[in-house]
Amino acid sequence: MCIHCLLFSSENKTEPLPQTLDKSNSLESQGNLPSESENPPNRGKKSKKGSTRPKGHKYTKSYKESMTLSNFLKEALIGLLLGDVYGVRDKPTHNARLTFDQSEAEHSEYLLSLFSLFEPFVGTSPNSTDREPDKRTGKGYNSLYFHTLAFPCFNPFVGLFYPNGVKVVPANIGELLTEVGLAFWIMDDGGYSHGNPTAPGSWLYS
Repeated sequence: MCIHCLLFSSENKTEPLPQTLDKSNSLESQGNLPSESENPPNRGKKSKKGSTRPKGHKYTKSYKESMTLSNFLKEALIGLLLGDVYGVRDKPTHNARLTFDQSEAEHSEYLLSLFSLFEPFVGTSPNSTDREPDKRTGKGYNSLYFHTLAFPCFNPFVGLFYPNGVKVVPANIGELLTEVGLAFWIMDDGGYSHGNPTAPGSWLYS
């Protein structure tokens, strides 16, 4: 299975992929990206009597394994992971989850728009932090955030951006970043820079 089968395959056949995402240029075909079969999803442990584990259809194994990402969300996620979104996969046998976090005062509307896109993968509504005011300015800098549940469909993305647990830029980012991804990258982490008003944030990468 090629990288594009993992990242950009979709049941929605009406969304053609950009030529730069053609599977003939895949990293997995060169042996650089493991397939999902090499990273089995977490089988979980049986709940103990009296467990307070959340209940609901989104927490079931059948629901999680049936969920896929549309081509639009896959392309958007490439840009979001270049921005402020971060992913976690605790163990190779566990599925990956994502965290979305934005300034509550400045970007709450944008954060809520992301929540509406990823709501099928989320178990709870966005929450606000309750930080102490900054000692220098006296102002509170709170965030609005939400976490997704762990899903197999996130595994290839977190594997690309966190191969060793630290966020990196994938070697083939030029093939993966589309117009949709670029737009989300700018919305997520863009800022104004003199002479370059739409500069995406890239200071986190070396």
